[in-house]
Amino acid sequence: MTQKETLPHLVKYLKENGTSPTKEISKYFQSFPGDSVYNFRWGQQQLKKKGIIGIDKSVNPNVWYLIKK
Repeated sequence: MTQKETLPHLVKYLKENGTSPTKEISKYFQSFPGDSVYNFRWGQQQLKKKGIIGIDKSVNPNVWYLIKK
């Protein structure tokens, strides 16, 4: 899965599962072929820049959440 292909999957995951730590999202992306886990981290950065997802660093582990639904 290419970097750009991870974007809709990450949004879909957060819509279905709510806030999740990076580790849990990584497990989901391990089910995809290739470098999906590495590429999903690029996707996180892109979606954060666009204001679609955010990260709550006040909790441990830090969790990602959807801003725009």
